[in-house]
Amino acid sequence: MASIARLVQPPGVDSTESTSHQVESFRQDPDYLSKLMGKPGDVPSVLIIDQFEEVFTLCRDDQDRQAFVNNLLGLTRASEAKHIVILTIRTDFESYIQRLPALQTVFEQAQVRVTPLNASELREAIEKPAESVGLKFEQGVVDALLRDTLGEPAGLPLLQFSLLKLWENRERNRVTRDAYNRLGGGRLALARSADEFYEELIPEDQTTAKRILLRLVRPGEGLEVTRYRQRRETLLQIGEARDRIERVLDRLIQARLVRQTEGDTPADTQVEVAHEALVRNWPKLVEWLDAERVALRQRKRLIDAAENWEALGRDSGALLRGSLLDEALHLQDLNELENEFVQVSKKVQEEKKKEKEKQILREMEAKEKLAEEAEARRKAEEKARHEAEQRANEQQKLAKEAEARQKAEEKARHEAEKVVVLRTKAARRARCFAVAVSIVFVIALCMAIYAVDQKNKAEASAETALQEKRNAQQRRLE
Repeated sequence: MASIARLVQPPGVDSTESTSHQVESFRQDPDYLSKLMGKPGDVPSVLIIDQFEEVFTLCRDDQDRQAFVNNLLGLTRASEAKHIVILTIRTDFESYIQRLPALQTVFEQAQVRVTPLNASELREAIEKPAESVGLKFEQGVVDALLRDTLGEPAGLPLLQFSLLKLWENRERNRVTRDAYNRLGGGRLALARSADEFYEELIPEDQTTAKRILLRLVRPGEGLEVTRYRQRRETLLQIGEARDRIERVLDRLIQARLVRQTEGDTPADTQVEVAHEALVRNWPKLVEWLDAERVALRQRKRLIDAAENWEALGRDSGALLRGSLLDEALHLQDLNELENEFVQVSKKVQEEKKKEKEKQILREMEAKEKLAEEAEARRKAEEKARHEAEQRANEQQKLAKEAEARQKAEEKARHEAEKVVVLRTKAARRARCFAVAVSIVFVIALCMAIYAVDQKNKAEASAETALQEKRNAQQRRLE
């Protein structure tokens, strides 16, 4: 999507900002590409997308892949202009189209299968361009090239490379059989040229060349290995001296083993293996790939993860953890993004580990605190139980004492009641005695009074009698 965005962006517009905006618009609007290609009435556009298999081999985001395809389909369905989209894809990746049902229907209706060139067509492809510049082939050279190319899976790239090398080694306007033999024929020309290039390098540069080439391939499903396009600036960050990497990379480009595609800015310049035939037909690279296949898959996982992390705005949820992080930590020659991605993942994991340890420590402290609190509660409960028992014993003792006091009080009350009864009886007897005494006293008094009265009466009677006697005597005397 970024490539199309750069293709259709107006001149004089900031590339980075415009591309980022347009890529986001591609994701949001399936007709955005159609809108960019012109207004109604404009001349129809023809959009050619070569190596469409890279939509599957290089794009790791299903949403981006779907958005890209939706915009292509939207362009072909635009009613205002009859735009044309031409896709080229290797036949061994044709089954991948099934992952995009909407595209599959159009693909099946409009596909044009480009079959391998037959012998006559290959001869014409070799001789006609040569005739246009006056180049002659020595007898048997073209036939040998045909034998080397026919039936070869990567035949055309090998033929292209062989013809280029034969052109460079021509004798005036003739391609000789000796030049063909020195190259090793169509099948070995690429491998021999690559070997010669590699052997001419000093050991340090050989190591750098190996690292660069392994960076430019990606293991696919099974044993399949495909080329992988990278920014030149990214390759300059693989952990070696920058000047050495630039020197070796430039030599790879000059040897036509690596191809460089200039971008709108130096930062957009990309490099890739010039031919996938190199991946299949250079024994040394095949040997490296076999030896490094596990590491390449590990690196592929790391590259995918790092680029996904970058695409997600460096979301912490996309960081490595566990065995994937352990695996990445053992990889070498990381570029700036990969190294930062691994280091941030490591830092976050260490922080999580520390936090986990702190959490475990907090849990242990909490458990210890709970145990201490439980022990304190147990002791408090034991103390409370002991104090309760003491209080119960004291209460029991107090109850016994109260009972004893009650009994003593009861006894004292009984004794008091007895005393009261006795006193009452005594008082009653005293009262009775007093009454009796009083009665006797009264009787005695009455008797005394009566006696006095009788005495007085007797005395009065006696006085009277005496008076009467005296009176009588007086009378007698008279």
